[in-house]
Amino acid sequence: MTYKKPELLSPAGDLESLKLAVLYGADAVYCSASLDNAAYSMRYGKSLSEPDLREGISFAHERGVRVYLACNTVPTTAEADAFPHYLERASALGIDGIIAADLGIIAACRKYAPHIPVHASTQAGVTNAAAVTALSDIGVSRAVLARELTLAEVAEIKRRCPNVEVELFVHGAMCMSFSGRCLLSAYMASGENGTRNANRGECAQPCRWRYYLVEEHRRGEFLEIGENASAKFDSSYILNAKDLCLMPHLRDVIMTGADCLKIEGRAKSCYYTAVITAAYRAAIDAVCAGGDVPQYATHEVNSVSHREYSCGFALGDIPAQIYGTSGYVRERDFVGVVLSCENDGSVLLRQRNYFTLSDSLEIMSPAKPAYAVKILRMTDTDGTKSEEVTVANKANQHLRVWFDTGGIGENSILRKVL
Repeated sequence: MTYKKPELLSPAGDLESLKLAVLYGADAVYCSASLDNAAYSMRYGKSLSEPDLREGISFAHERGVRVYLACNTVPTTAEADAFPHYLERASALGIDGIIAADLGIIAACRKYAPHIPVHASTQAGVTNAAAVTALSDIGVSRAVLARELTLAEVAEIKRRCPNVEVELFVHGAMCMSFSGRCLLSAYMASGENGTRNANRGECAQPCRWRYYLVEEHRRGEFLEIGENASAKFDSSYILNAKDLCLMPHLRDVIMTGADCLKIEGRAKSCYYTAVITAAYRAAIDAVCAGGDVPQYATHEVNSVSHREYSCGFALGDIPAQIYGTSGYVRERDFVGVVLSCENDGSVLLRQRNYFTLSDSLEIMSPAKPAYAVKILRMTDTDGTKSEEVTVANKANQHLRVWFDTGGIGENSILRKVL
């Protein structure tokens, strides 16, 4: 049985991530932009400059990929007053949609840029068909549903609102609060530099910290909070949500009729964006053609740095948050990206992390499963003369590299097996 293919929407925290998302299979990307020093982004410090946004939109449009602009913070009155000018600048660059949560921002979008579709952000907390209908009535064309919904609830919303697009998160970090509306950071991470308000894109993530219980009369004696007798080794990080991964349930996800499947991760690396985008691209294509999720796609989502995975609320269960550790799981390390291919069979590689000639290495390319490679030799091209090296240990150095295999193209990614 074949299924309607949903849009695959990938994150872009910078221009490099945007380009790799496009090349590795995204149908659309979402980003934020700093225009005249103004940004309305829930990812502080992850906004594209105007030149980068212009270049990114051109790059995406040339390849048939859409670009959505995230304007999903909770703005002040002054910021809301300034938004029409910001919107005018963004509209002139050719964005394909605006992601917003605030009613005033949504109203401004419909008034000043009625030709640009508006998507109601997950920050709006949309959990039912009535809310989707109400948003549609004020000009919203897509609702990004709350992450607390089950797949059955998503399917029912889509059944009752067939003329409104619905978007569903399928992968990435989860916030412990409802639809991301949290004040922990604002209270606990304030200091001389001001308040770290999560609803304005400045979250310090205190939910990821490890907490202890202190009894009033025994101060200094810390009691661990755990869910069983071996709490010291099996503590419960009850505020620290596991990462979402719906890859094992992708057929059921697609069967909900959701119009768009979204990957979280604008604060993540371009490597993360490329790998997760490629994995879901392969999985969506296979399932919609009547097949199964390819084994290598499942392997790829485990190859990036991530917290332990959970399916969240998708299956109707309360997701368990018992951790052995609050650290990240990582099987591969991103060590370089191919900038160009040379006539002598070598490639020009920009190194991103430390590696040596003797490391176990893999190459991944757009639309191809990763495979093992061996470097035969490499030279450092950043100096006044080309120098043969066996260790890449300079941040962002350029290397000329000869592999034991051909067919390695521009924008391929080199990674080290850990």
